[in-house]
Amino acid sequence: MHRHDLESNQVHYIPKMTMAEYKKSYDYRIMKKLIDLCGKGNKVLEVGCGSGFVSRLIKDNGNEVTGVDIQDSALREARKKGLKVVKARAQALPFKDASFDVVAMPGMIEHFLETQDALAEAKRVLRPGGKLIVATPNFTSFRDRVLVIFGHMPAYSMHHDHVKFFNRRRLSQEIRKAGFRLIKTYGSGLGIPIPKMARIFFFADRVLPSSLLEALIAYAEKRG
Repeated sequence: MHRHDLESNQVHYIPKMTMAEYKKSYDYRIMKKLIDLCGKGNKVLEVGCGSGFVSRLIKDNGNEVTGVDIQDSALREARKKGLKVVKARAQALPFKDASFDVVAMPGMIEHFLETQDALAEAKRVLRPGGKLIVATPNFTSFRDRVLVIFGHMPAYSMHHDHVKFFNRRRLSQEIRKAGFRLIKTYGSGLGIPIPKMARIFFFADRVLPSSLLEALIAYAEKRG
């Protein structure tokens, strides 16, 4: 398979649902920390905006948001939510240098073969002191360690479009290698989603180290 065939999976698409339904979903609970870290009053770029649920919530917090994705159907759904979106690859962003205060990558970095190329583009379009927020599944979460012990493949590895695998150490290394200052890596989710009851499994965010939780959310800064 050619590398650009794999790059075509650079989407964070969610099946059609209402915003109210999304706010009750497990995905929302995973992404809530990323949304909060985007702050207020910022120019935010979401790389891999999919159908726009995360961008819409970032915008509702008082930010100016632009989304990029490469899937036409996802971009159409995002536009219906009143979002400004552009068709573009993470490794070739069509924006000027220092255009944004925040670049958010929710569940995207694991889809990139050229991880450093995507991070370099994020760094280029960030202003000095701008923030990078990267969320990705944790390949060595407590859930996946248990699965391996009992002879099962880690859940993360079963997605055909995941071409890179990260734990806390590797994610930190990639971000620092790209020239960012890593501020903190958060963790979220115990990895046991039950419809309409997802929230009860997020108590672990407060008591377990991020290295054991299902999702990692890295918060970094572009050096001035």
